[in-house]
Amino acid sequence: MSERLFGTDGIRGLPGAPPLDDRTLRAVGRALGERLRGDTERPRVLIGMDTRESGPHIARQLAAGLAAAGAQPVSAGVITTPGVACLVRDNDFAAGIMVSASHNPYTDNGVKLLSHAGMKFPDEFEESLERRIAEAAESRGDGEFPLEPDPQFEERYLEFLRSRVPEAAGAAVAPGARTVKTVSAVQAVPATLAVTVVRPRSAVSGVRLIVNLPKVSLCATNSSGLPPSITRATSTSLSGG
Repeated sequence: MSERLFGTDGIRGLPGAPPLDDRTLRAVGRALGERLRGDTERPRVLIGMDTRESGPHIARQLAAGLAAAGAQPVSAGVITTPGVACLVRDNDFAAGIMVSASHNPYTDNGVKLLSHAGMKFPDEFEESLERRIAEAAESRGDGEFPLEPDPQFEERYLEFLRSRVPEAAGAAVAPGARTVKTVSAVQAVPATLAVTVVRPRSAVSGVRLIVNLPKVSLCATNSSGLPPSITRATSTSLSGG
C-alpha cells in the first residue's frame, strides 16, 4: 500500500478493487477504531451512505474493522454527508464515516472520514491513519458486521433541518411533515442550502432539494441510486407520492 489512500475528499475508487476491496476497507475501519480508542474507551462511529448499490457492503466491511478494534459502529442508513456531519457533532459520536463518491459515476464509490466536530480530519491525522491502515491490512479478518440503520437518526436530522431552514430561502416545512415545498429563491440567503427528505413506502426513496441561489434544483433519487431527473424551478411542491 505504497500509494496514498486519501485524496482531496476521502478514498475513492471502484468497489471490490483496491482501495475499496474488502481487506482495505476492514483495515480502514480497524485503523480508525484503534486511533479513536486512544481518546475514548469504546468510541461510537456513525456510518451513513448514499444510494449507490455498493454502499451497504462497504459500510459492513468498515463496521467489521471498527468492531474488531473495539469501537461501536452505528448506521444512519441513507443520508447526506452534511447529515452525518450534523449527527456526529450533535450526538456525541467520536467520528463519522460517509460512504459516497459524490458526483463521481454511480459505478464508483468512496469513503469520507469526519471528525467529532463534523469536519474533515486534518491531513496529519489522515497521514498517521494511512500508516495504521497499512499495518492493519496485514492482519487477517473475514466477514461483515451486521449493520442495521437506526431510524432515530433520520428523524433527528429532519428535525434539525426543520428548525434551521430559513424562511428567506423560500422553503416552508411544517412541523412533523415529511414534505418540503419550495416557494422561491431570493438573494437574501448567502449560502447553498441542502435538504434531504426521506419518504418511506414510495418509489422515490429520497428527495434532495438544493437551493443554489438564485436558482432551485430538485433531484429525485430512486432506489438504484441513479438520478432520473433534475428540474429547475422557483415554485415546486414535493408533496406527491
